[in-house]
Amino acid sequence: MTLGPHCDAAYGHAPSTVIVSCLLTPAYGTNALIYESSPGRENWTAFEGSEGAALAFPGGLAAHFTSENTTGVTRWSIDARLLVTEAESSYDAGCYFAVAERVDGAWRRVGAEIDAVDPRVGIPFDRK
Repeated sequence: MTLGPHCDAAYGHAPSTVIVSCLLTPAYGTNALIYESSPGRENWTAFEGSEGAALAFPGGLAAHFTSENTTGVTRWSIDARLLVTEAESSYDAGCYFAVAERVDGAWRRVGAEIDAVDPRVGIPFDRK
């Protein structure tokens, strides 16, 4: 499965969203995430690197996508979305992610895990 060019705001997320991606396996060629450095630049760059490499870009408004992977190797990464400002978005509690708060200097999840599947993207995964 591939994702066509999109920005997270197109899915109802805050325009100020920053995407942080950390590679768990090497990424290269067609298994890499392709992104533009800032909204509208269309300076498409593949996020290639070895495990541990990290990338942060303004994915709320900057387009990004994946292509058909013809490398024969799957890229694994941990991706997080950060809100730079408080905003109403699909990241609010009960929709896309669980809620977290800072407690004694550390982030802790508040409340139960989200059981519902987001119908737009299937996250946080269908556990059937």
